[in-house]
Amino acid sequence: MAKHLYQLLDVDSGPFQKLGRLTVILYNRASPLTSINQTRRELFCYKNHAMEKLPPTQDALLQHIRRAVFQAGTWTTSTQTQQMVPSPENYGWAKEQESWAPVSVTLMVTWP
Repeated sequence: MAKHLYQLLDVDSGPFQKLGRLTVILYNRASPLTSINQTRRELFCYKNHAMEKLPPTQDALLQHIRRAVFQAGTWTTSTQTQQMVPSPENYGWAKEQESWAPVSVTLMVTWP
């Protein structure tokens, strides 16, 4: 069984940094950049990529990874009769009326 179920990641955590670099490589194999937002800027401004072919923003990727961690943690404990599932609120979900909705982004992207 996994040691860190429901590990809450942030933009400064090591695992998120590695996933961010992987995402950069997936969208631009030769890029030396480590920042997803810088990669988006480079691909759009200097290489004229269409918006739909850009990687997600750093915050959008973080929210997606948090939802994936939550789902994986839930699946990992699915054989237990009493699951200890945390609130999805910290894992890329927001309560809207009577249901949960995915959070796309929480930050505005700014350029230096």
